[in-house]
Amino acid sequence: MVLAISAFCISLHAHAWKSYSDAGSLLADISRGRCVEDAPKGFNCLSKDIRYVRTDTGTMPVRLWSVSQLDGEQMGAILDRYNLPREDFTRYAQDYGGQSKGNDYNWISKQVVLQGLAAEDGTILLPAEYIQVLPISDKVALVMALDYRYYFVTLDPEQPRLFRLPFKHYEFYFIYGRTPETPFTLMFHDKTATDARGKTLVVMDNMGKEVHRITGVVNEGSGDYDFYHYGNGKIAFPVKGEDGTGLSVVVNSLTLEMEEVGPYFETLPVGYALTDDWSRNNRSDYKQVPVQKVAAMTSGHGILSGESIYLPMRHEDGEVTPFGHPNILGMVPLYLPEIEGVRGWLVVYEAADGRWYRLIGGAVDGDLMRGKPQELLPASVMDYILGRKNYPPFADIWIGTMDEDEYYGLFAGADRRDVPEPPLRIAARYFKDPMNRSAGVTDWYDVGMDIGPEELWAAYEARDRKSTHPDNPMAMERPLILATAREWWESNKAYREYLETPWDVLQARYEAESRATLKASADAILAMSGTDVPYGDDFYTAARTLGGTYLSTYWRRWKRLPRSSDAYDICSRFGNNSPECNLVMPWAQNAFDAQRAQEQKASDAYARQVELTKRKPPAYRPPSYGPRCYDQGNGKELCFYD
Repeated sequence: MVLAISAFCISLHAHAWKSYSDAGSLLADISRGRCVEDAPKGFNCLSKDIRYVRTDTGTMPVRLWSVSQLDGEQMGAILDRYNLPREDFTRYAQDYGGQSKGNDYNWISKQVVLQGLAAEDGTILLPAEYIQVLPISDKVALVMALDYRYYFVTLDPEQPRLFRLPFKHYEFYFIYGRTPETPFTLMFHDKTATDARGKTLVVMDNMGKEVHRITGVVNEGSGDYDFYHYGNGKIAFPVKGEDGTGLSVVVNSLTLEMEEVGPYFETLPVGYALTDDWSRNNRSDYKQVPVQKVAAMTSGHGILSGESIYLPMRHEDGEVTPFGHPNILGMVPLYLPEIEGVRGWLVVYEAADGRWYRLIGGAVDGDLMRGKPQELLPASVMDYILGRKNYPPFADIWIGTMDEDEYYGLFAGADRRDVPEPPLRIAARYFKDPMNRSAGVTDWYDVGMDIGPEELWAAYEARDRKSTHPDNPMAMERPLILATAREWWESNKAYREYLETPWDVLQARYEAESRATLKASADAILAMSGTDVPYGDDFYTAARTLGGTYLSTYWRRWKRLPRSSDAYDICSRFGNNSPECNLVMPWAQNAFDAQRAQEQKASDAYARQVELTKRKPPAYRPPSYGPRCYDQGNGKELCFYD
């Protein structure tokens, strides 16, 4: 992995051995067991992951030490050692460290993660007082200090000393020291150097001093970096001389000796194979691949005309990798508009009677490499082409589109935002017998726009139904390119207009289109069924929505609605005094009254049942043993005994 950070655009996201955005991300590593268990006490992490740095006698392993959750006083003590005012640190953290403008000094002190360095056994080599630490030896490290600027620092657990970098304008690159044979190595692109032929890259020694200055570095490939780091620890730089002659300068990352001068090479960024998932197609995690140019495409191949033909170089040691096939000349990288990185290869074969080709857009369905990051790496492609039946051979190939001036002239007056890039199409001459080149070749056939292996074979099998031309692929493809362009333009235009149209207008348009669709469906049903319309489905929806003849026809047939509540919707839609409402509301009211009566009946029965459960027996009256007397109204009483 390599690193490139501009002095004027500092970013910490992924450009470090390990960087933490805040205390929470450090806590996540602690909870996931990525720290040694016997780390120093406190909110900190001594990484289980070890890397290697150069020493005077070889290499040594080191660990990253990260701490956080410092209070204002603890952070202040560190700031004082570097004479950095607290308000300046707060401002730098807000401007360059991703901290919110609303966060104060104490909050930022708690959230910032500081880094230092330790030996494999935990012995502290550099205190955790820096935003980022990248060691270059057992003596010096490159650090981002608390002012968010880069410095060199001496490795001293007690009194580390910062000193400035020797460049004013620069980018730097790192080899990350994953093995003892490939220790941490620092290189700078000196942007102040005047080198008309290319870049000037400077390799730094164990003390942060310049050990090699390599001028004229030019990577003519589309790769991200102007060097390649091989698995054996060698770093190769492609260099062009004043006369245009190319070569490579090789430096040993372990000894820092300039070992050899080799052949010129380029690097290419190889991406994922294309899928229907647009976001996956645009992933930028490419694999940088070293390649060596061996030939060029001839004319007559569209956008491939003049393109370089490469042989891949082995990552382990930089040796050119043969394909193991006597006729394979090399491979041409395929790029697509609006999608970065190599997304396929054209394998070029050559014999005494000419060249032929195979398109490789990915592994075949069922292959273990399908969908993997290494699916399009040259080593994988070598395996694919051994299965000759998986990828049809082409006697000739053309990939291209219309002339840009002609193409965009056809869209004169159109909104430029809607006009798509000129569509690319593939045309090919097939062998009449794919397994026997001597059987002859066909005319040009349209292959389409898909480079997947299954799609290429499907195009070959369906060639009799494809467009064809005896000698001019562009003449054949032009109407197909225009048809695709028009389809894309109409889609882009409709989508842009949709985004720019007010919501109430869109809603009205949708309702009008919905009504028109309902009406067409209802008219078709009436034409076929007359008055015998169905009880529900689309016709009922049209009757309830459109009213008029549709509702009256429905009503004459069924005399009821699926739901009485729909009558209220009809009245709300057409008005309480409308014919539609007068047609359905009496039935709905009767249905409602009957439902209410039934509900009332059920309620009354329930109330009676409840009342019965509440009725009490008569109160007990004990027997009376005296007379019960009643006034007769004539001054006399009549008495009884129980």
